[in-house]
Amino acid sequence: MRPKPWLDHYEEGVLTTLEPYPEKTLIDYVRASARERPGWPALKFKGAKISYGQLDQLSDRFAAALTAEGVKKGTHIALLL
Repeated sequence: MRPKPWLDHYEEGVLTTLEPYPEKTLIDYVRASARERPGWPALKFKGAKISYGQLDQLSDRFAAALTAEGVKKGTHIALLL
C-alpha cells in the first residue's frame, strides 16, 4: 500500500502539506477566503455546502455566543463534529 492514499481524493488545488508551516491561524485563512471568494464552498458534506462567507459569519456568531456564556480569551474549547 502506498503512503497517504487519501491524497488521491483531494480536489485540484488542495495542498497536501503544511510545509513550510504558516504563520497564520485557521481563522486568518477563513477570513481571507471569505473576503476573496465569499460564495465559494468551504465545507461540503452529504450534499450540503457552507460558503466561506457563511463560515466566517457562523464562526463569529459562535464566538459571540461563547462570550455571552462567559467564556474568556485563552479558554480551551473542544468542537466535536
